[in-house]
Amino acid sequence: MARSFLCVTLFLLALVGCQKQSPSAEAIEAHRRSFVPCGMEVTEVIYASEVRMGLDFIALPGDNEGGLILYSLPADLAAEIGEGGLDALRPYSCRREAGGSWRGRYTDWHETPIVPDWQWESTDIVDYVTRYVGSVPIEPEIVRAINSAIKAPGSFYAFGRIGVFIIIPARGEAVYAYNG
Repeated sequence: MARSFLCVTLFLLALVGCQKQSPSAEAIEAHRRSFVPCGMEVTEVIYASEVRMGLDFIALPGDNEGGLILYSLPADLAAEIGEGGLDALRPYSCRREAGGSWRGRYTDWHETPIVPDWQWESTDIVDYVTRYVGSVPIEPEIVRAINSAIKAPGSFYAFGRIGVFIIIPARGEAVYAYNG
């Protein structure tokens, strides 16, 4: 009995000791920018809503998550992509190098509308980001703008290892949406 209590106590202490400190605002910003296609610049992260289902104090492999990050694009880049279409996105199609991160790697760009398939079961951004979590609170006007863009021609998207990156030239914005 005493040995079991000692083992449980040591396990709990070790688990508490593994807690991460809250990341700095700079670290969060850098993490959110890491999903932008390699070589592409964004002006700023203008909105983010992310949910992770798991233990509150530590992220573990297998935790379900979903989220949406909205970026502002430089005006000249948005205009270039809007005018050049898929050809303008070729410089941002990069493959993962051995040992490199999967973040920011997109190779197969498409023009909207997004056609439902195994990765994208409906044409609603909320359905996509909440696939494995109960809900992700996203402002209704952002949902409307993204849904409008992904259901009509003129925007572009590519799936990465995890998530989809959507470029909306008419709004000068880009979106990274993920679930898993």
